[in-house]
Amino acid sequence: MRTSGTNLEHAKAHNRRVIIEAIRLNGELTRAELARLTALTPQTVSNIVGDLRQVGILSAHRPRRDGARGQPAIPVTLNPDSAYSIGIHLDHQNLLIILVDFSGAVRARLFTLMQKPQPGATIAIITQQLLDMKQQAAIDCRKMLGIGIMMPGLFGVEGLSSEGPTTLHGWEHVDVVGRLSAATGWPVTLENDATVAAIGERFHGVAKRLDSFVYLYLGTGLGAGIFTDGQVYGGHAQNAGEVGHMVVRPGGNATAAIAVVWSVICHCRRPGKPVVWIR
Repeated sequence: MRTSGTNLEHAKAHNRRVIIEAIRLNGELTRAELARLTALTPQTVSNIVGDLRQVGILSAHRPRRDGARGQPAIPVTLNPDSAYSIGIHLDHQNLLIILVDFSGAVRARLFTLMQKPQPGATIAIITQQLLDMKQQAAIDCRKMLGIGIMMPGLFGVEGLSSEGPTTLHGWEHVDVVGRLSAATGWPVTLENDATVAAIGERFHGVAKRLDSFVYLYLGTGLGAGIFTDGQVYGGHAQNAGEVGHMVVRPGGNATAAIAVVWSVICHCRRPGKPVVWIR
């Protein structure tokens, strides 16, 4: 995401995201520091910070006194309790559900061992665990942004694909998003596991300040999450980065348990050389 804003009036929503992103990356900041980091005018920053404080997204802290004349600067941070979201990771053997606040801190965690999870029983378990979490967690559920569920791909154009050993068999025509949304009343987003891992690295890992990168993910299979210019690149049917399903041998197939990672420039300076084979 861009960390510089625009002073055009119609871009207020974008500027709000820029302010939130700057605070997320840098922690406690004053209005003057936000103006320097985002290239927004002090007046624009002041207006946005005021709006975000009013709706509870930002919290003010003790004024800073640096010896200069005038009123002391009041730093602001993200208010962790301003919003919440739920993440669900389902694969062939595990079900993990976490509740996080707006700062990304984990507020609740439920882990269940699974063996070849089947849709009906698994969705029932997820629904019950979400209900238990909703009742036990000391949060205002009206501030729930939604649920994100990650599953191993490939994903088909109209849902999950049953091709390959990494996909959860039996889930090909299951409307996971619709069923969970109907059960909880919250928005639900489905994404492949490699892309979600890259998003996590972008928000909380070493890629915090990187706009373009590839995250190689070794989970149920081999995949990659791709960021370009601060945005997730999903490709057709959200399958970009599924390198474990590339045909890399003449006469081979896309579901063989052989994958290749291509380097743009290897140490020998030969572009496109296959550098890693995984069997």
